[in-house]
Amino acid sequence: MTEFTYFYTPVCGTCKLAERFVDIAEQLPGTEKVSRLDINEHPDLAQKWQITSVPCLMKVIDGQPEDRMYAFRDVPRVVQFIQKSKGEHS
Repeated sequence: MTEFTYFYTPVCGTCKLAERFVDIAEQLPGTEKVSRLDINEHPDLAQKWQITSVPCLMKVIDGQPEDRMYAFRDVPRVVQFIQKSKGEHS
C-alpha cells in the first residue's frame, strides 16, 4: 500500500509554506490524505529513513520509504509527485 508522509518542524517557515501546498494538493481529485510528522518528535525514524532536511514529502510503500521530495516549488509539483507515485504502486 502506498502512503505519503510530510515531515516538518514547527519553527520552519519553509515548512509552513510547503504544508499549504500539501493542503491544497490533498483537496484535488486523484490525490489522497497525507500524514504529517514533526521530525523533532520522530528522530529515530528520520535517521532510519535518512531524511536530510525538512520539509520532506515521503512516499512510503508497505512501511518502507521509496521516494522523497525536498523541493516544494509549487502546488502542481506536489500534485505531480503524489499522483505519479500513487499510479506506480496502488
